[in-house]
Amino acid sequence: MTDEIVRTSEEHPVVPVKDDKEIQQALALIGDVVENSSHLKLNWLLKTGWVAVPVESGGHFQEREAEWFSIATLSLGCNECFAIATEPLINTPLCYMVKTSQEGFMAIDRACAGMNYILIAKNRAFAVLLTTEDYFIVAGPSNFVVKAIGSSISTARRMFLNFSNDSLWPAYIRERLLKVAERYQSYNGR
Repeated sequence: MTDEIVRTSEEHPVVPVKDDKEIQQALALIGDVVENSSHLKLNWLLKTGWVAVPVESGGHFQEREAEWFSIATLSLGCNECFAIATEPLINTPLCYMVKTSQEGFMAIDRACAGMNYILIAKNRAFAVLLTTEDYFIVAGPSNFVVKAIGSSISTARRMFLNFSNDSLWPAYIRERLLKVAERYQSYNGR
């Protein structure tokens, strides 16, 4: 027996998905998208021809970023998206339905703080990998990515390189972040 399917609303911009069938459908959406909790699959990015940009993260979303993401997702006609865990979790929902509003993105930020999730539309029009590794990865058509990151793609890449090269980072973190920048550098869309 499955639980009732719950939908987002103005009062509830984020709701856990409880229906087993819907959870399985959501998990199937990311099988060929997510490599692990920190990376998207490169062959999937090649196949889609999308832009993929790492962005500094001090958690997941700040208010301004949540607003940009709302504008970007709505420009694709997406009013809701899934937030799906990319790591095993205990006593925490594996999947949420998120209203693609600033409030929805801020609410999922609170619900998923300190955990790895991916935001993805049912039609896979975009993907945003939220990591606990000091960055998130925004992937989609170039017009979506520009709106979602609030800058040009080249500026966002330069900002992430500056963030990665910060001398305050211990060498091992700086090296990890620079590898992330390098990994996604050539994914500039078709």
